[in-house]
Amino acid sequence: MSYASLYTSFVTTAPVLFLPDFFLSATHQSSSITRYNNEESLTDCINVLGDGDAPSTVSCFISPFIDNTDYRTIRNLGETGDVLTKRKEIRHVKDSSKRKLKLENENAEAFLNFPFFTDRATCMHLKRPSTKVMFIMRGLPGSGKSTIVQKIKSIYAKAVVCSADDFFYSKDGVYNHDHNLLGAAHADCQSKAAHACQRNAPITVIDNTNVKRWEMKYYADLGNAHGYVIVTVQPKTPWKMDPVQLAQRNKHGVPYDILKKKVQMFDDVVPVYYGWFICEKKSNSLMILASKIFLECIIKLPEFKNYLLNAMNIKPEHISDEMAEHLLSTYHTKPVKKSPLLHCTSMYCGSGRAPGCLQYHKSNNIQSACGQVFELALSGLIITKRTMAARVTLSSAAAPLFKNAAEEEWNERTSQANLSSRKNEKFRKIKSKKNGKLKKNMPDVPLLMGDNNLNTSPFFSFLTRKFPKLTVSGSLRNAHFTLKTSPGVESKEVNTDILDICQIESSSAIGIPEFVPVTGGQACYLGDGICCVYFDVTPKVKTIFSGYY
Repeated sequence: MSYASLYTSFVTTAPVLFLPDFFLSATHQSSSITRYNNEESLTDCINVLGDGDAPSTVSCFISPFIDNTDYRTIRNLGETGDVLTKRKEIRHVKDSSKRKLKLENENAEAFLNFPFFTDRATCMHLKRPSTKVMFIMRGLPGSGKSTIVQKIKSIYAKAVVCSADDFFYSKDGVYNHDHNLLGAAHADCQSKAAHACQRNAPITVIDNTNVKRWEMKYYADLGNAHGYVIVTVQPKTPWKMDPVQLAQRNKHGVPYDILKKKVQMFDDVVPVYYGWFICEKKSNSLMILASKIFLECIIKLPEFKNYLLNAMNIKPEHISDEMAEHLLSTYHTKPVKKSPLLHCTSMYCGSGRAPGCLQYHKSNNIQSACGQVFELALSGLIITKRTMAARVTLSSAAAPLFKNAAEEEWNERTSQANLSSRKNEKFRKIKSKKNGKLKKNMPDVPLLMGDNNLNTSPFFSFLTRKFPKLTVSGSLRNAHFTLKTSPGVESKEVNTDILDICQIESSSAIGIPEFVPVTGGQACYLGDGICCVYFDVTPKVKTIFSGYY
């Protein structure tokens, strides 16, 4: 219990006359007073200061964005005033100061406008025992990191904060920085973070400056290995890159010259990709469900089973059904990756090397969405000779964040393939005509791209009527969670498989295939080692949007 809380409890049951001096001296210790009371909002603090008969339980209000160990003074607000608590009253604060404090409160709300503070669904999801998030703070001294960390601790009581600065505090709460011990301080911080991840702390906060990308690499790798969603957090204060103001505001006396160099050194860390991440528990559940449905498909769709066995150079007639099921259960394997979390990629960035990724990365919509929970719907599975994936229907909130360049590459590839096919067909027609063998009504080569006769496609009409949540056309159709791939196949090939399947589903030349019931839906075989599963009721999963580092 904090001193302020204990003091509150005491004054409600005993006269102030008998208050021991211990409580008063405790409230005046800078090491015992939090500049921003975690149990009260900034609005509450402002309201208390604005009341003439304010209760004596509020010790002080200090702007969370003014780092100054002299808590008796409010700086940079145009006024100064002593707002320390006496035994029975709070001293009068001038009206101009109150107006400025109100303005400071409004700014503070904007500076703390993160979805993991303001979005109710996100806060509820992050408090679930199965959710694990690692917040990696990035920002220079005085930029407002500590305020964000305090807010995280106030909302998420089980959060573990790891900071190299803690190494330099004495038992009495006195900060004494020693540059020669900086390596030991960071080693201690890393050890604390590793311990938190090993015991599955739901929220782990890395409260360091992390100016360079390599400084946060250890923590990102640690979080990925233990199934954490990594969310990098930078303060939204307008002075976060202003060395003059940072020098005035930081609480450890870091000088202007050093801060100026750090501002110039500060890396813009672009992730490998952005996307929606499922927690480890739900990821495992989806993998188990997909494996179960796959076995049902090879039992109920003999053509599909025989195709995969032939792909493994095994003749179906030479083995029993039980042996076939056993062999095919290992046909697909999990892609090799550092994190056990399944994800739906919204944009591949290649750590800043992919075309168009910087504009996407710097977008306000993207940065504002990091750390936010989105609910995505699973419309079915695709199982091919190369890949296995869950098809995703994006919500209206998630759709604007999706920008997958795979469709552009697929369109270019299919255009070239179609052009080549048509040239070959034209050559064959000319040759046949010269030989007098040209047949009337010779069918053209099917056009893979641009065959948009969706209204005349019986298969497409059937799918949209039977499975209305399925996305077959449009720019969102290849949203997916990669589950497994066959040996030697990269995860990105799922995009090609899904787009090829969407083209088959919307082709006017395809009839309605035979469906068989499987767990949760209907399955069909489309030939060429392609099996599709369509869920009768689309299950929804909670995801966290962020980058992968």
